[in-house]
Amino acid sequence: MKRRKLLDFWLLWTVFGLTLGDFRASNERRENLEILLETLEDRVLTLQEEILRREKSNENLKSFSQIAVDSGGLQMGKLEEILRENHFEIVAKHPTLPNIFLAERIRAKREKRSANDRGKIESWTKFEAQFDWIEPLNTLEIQKRVVDSKKEISCNDPHFQRQSPQFDKMGFTKAWARGLSGNGITIAVVDDGVEFKASKELSSASQKSLSQSIFGSESLDDDLYMHGTQCAGVIAMRANNSECGVGGAPKATIIDVPLLSRIVTDFSESVALSQKADIFTCSWGPPDDGMSAEGPLKLTRTVIEKQTKEGRNGLGSLFVWASGNGGTSGDDCSLDGFVSNPMTIAVGWTFWNSSRTEWSEGCPAILTSVISDQFGGQVSVNGKGECVPSFRGSSAAAPLAAAGLALLLEKFPKLSRREVTHLVVRGSDPTHFTAFEKQKWNKNAAGLQFNKYLGFGILSVDRMLNLAPILRSPFPAMQECSEGYKVENRKGSLNDFSARLPFNGCEQIEHLETILLSIRLTHPRRGDLQIRLKSPSGTLLTLLDNRPFDKYPDLDWTFTVNHFWGENPNGDWTISFFEKGIDKALGQVQALSLTVRGTKEHPFEFEESGKLTEIANRNFAIGSSGKMWNVILGLLIIVLACLLVYGGFEYLAIRRKAKRCDASWRILNEERDEYRHNYKHVVHPPSENDDDHLLVNEAFINED
Repeated sequence: MKRRKLLDFWLLWTVFGLTLGDFRASNERRENLEILLETLEDRVLTLQEEILRREKSNENLKSFSQIAVDSGGLQMGKLEEILRENHFEIVAKHPTLPNIFLAERIRAKREKRSANDRGKIESWTKFEAQFDWIEPLNTLEIQKRVVDSKKEISCNDPHFQRQSPQFDKMGFTKAWARGLSGNGITIAVVDDGVEFKASKELSSASQKSLSQSIFGSESLDDDLYMHGTQCAGVIAMRANNSECGVGGAPKATIIDVPLLSRIVTDFSESVALSQKADIFTCSWGPPDDGMSAEGPLKLTRTVIEKQTKEGRNGLGSLFVWASGNGGTSGDDCSLDGFVSNPMTIAVGWTFWNSSRTEWSEGCPAILTSVISDQFGGQVSVNGKGECVPSFRGSSAAAPLAAAGLALLLEKFPKLSRREVTHLVVRGSDPTHFTAFEKQKWNKNAAGLQFNKYLGFGILSVDRMLNLAPILRSPFPAMQECSEGYKVENRKGSLNDFSARLPFNGCEQIEHLETILLSIRLTHPRRGDLQIRLKSPSGTLLTLLDNRPFDKYPDLDWTFTVNHFWGENPNGDWTISFFEKGIDKALGQVQALSLTVRGTKEHPFEFEESGKLTEIANRNFAIGSSGKMWNVILGLLIIVLACLLVYGGFEYLAIRRKAKRCDASWRILNEERDEYRHNYKHVVHPPSENDDDHLLVNEAFINED
């Protein structure tokens, strides 16, 4: 409280001094001071809010009901003793992170479970010092990525005809024609829960979650299983059962991970993402309110990194994340740490005519996008077993993209996470867009078209399947280079401020994958800032756009940038800052660092962008489809079998004819011998030419 009073006194004294000087200044000076006064007033309000927030945060550090603790080198007995002395007990061990435990406050008998009734530790500093790491588990604000849509209606008629053009456009139909259905692939739906029993569409797709015992059975969601079931339906609705529609990977196995129907903490979030699954689909994240700048905390960050390296027997699990629906709030997914993350595949959503939706969020981390059906939605089922034709938004985008990746992994199960990401980038189709949307597309120096909201285009399963066989083998290992920068700028307006970031000497990277740009700056209102980044090749993109509702100060964030994919990173990068509005506030860039990830060799056997596009667009719909090859092979087998049978009969017939011929020859030879024998004793009548007769007769005699 003393610090707060001193701060208020200093601010009032500053305002008083500026006001006094204002009476002595010129008109021009007075205008500048008025601008400064307004800035200071905003700063006062912002600082007061920040003080209250920090005071509340400090109080929460002393008052909580759950903690996550790293036991380090402590023996189990010693760990339990320390926790017990501070009124805590271990309730669970983390399934994938060694030495990480969940502990809860010990309650007295008959004590009610109340959110306001929390245990207290007298000396947090002393308690914390006994462990390698400890974290109070506060409730995280997580939001499902849903949008307002028309009222869901129950329908008994199949909706496949409605879905068919959508699946055609995204290459699902051609993948199905190859005999692919997601069989053998497990997809974890991390959401509010999946109701498998309510509908025949999902009754045979379930697999028990490994995290059920951690989450418990108590639900905090009144609308239980609605959102999660819809996500699961997009993936695995069964085909040819006269029910509703069909999922993108109808034979995939769904793992139900009911995270969002319970209180969410860093521990529970990390456990949810620790499942043994090939693909994780996540249609949630920080609030899409245009103000939040949040991402995964320590345990969750560690689990995501671990899973992308060790999951799928060392090939890496895939995390598919919905890009967000905060467009109407002016949100930007660059400040969503789950989407703007080098380990996740961020997916956007677009209408059937390929026009951007009003709720779409954009950022340079988005890799790909999916389209709605012709009516602007996605067919699925809900927790009541009803057919839902209007599931939409990026919530529907993530599971549909996950279904497409399931078909890819079924065909090529040995693909690594990085190989899949390359196929997503090169396999996305940027050509199906309206003239208006085409104006918003750019091309980077590697020849790849990209869009802030839609990534590298619409995800095409067929294109990915065509490109997978020409991935370079062995696949080039990822290299990484980093550079830190000391920015020479005094405190003042950041409008039109630019800084050159030289990046040379990284010879092991010639083909970019991802850039991580870390920025630390001070500013009274970060939502007024727009940040742009220009590559050495001249490609310019917006790193962060203005967020009109974001009134919070300062920025300390690491941005994930994917839209320079394939470029050479060596050279001078340029970062530029712009401020919205007439009145420019005081700010300062304090630190910048650039981390580049990529390879020296091209990841595909063909380096030319045009050649890769040609291969991606090859049509295997009829002649080369899996089913057609099966038919052709079957016909060949039948023809060969017929030829063998025919040949067998011909062989037997020839043998019979040969035996008859042998018998005939024996008879003829016997008759000839008998004839010759009898001919010697026959007196032939003389011919007209007696000499000839004698010659002939003599010839027969001599021959005998």
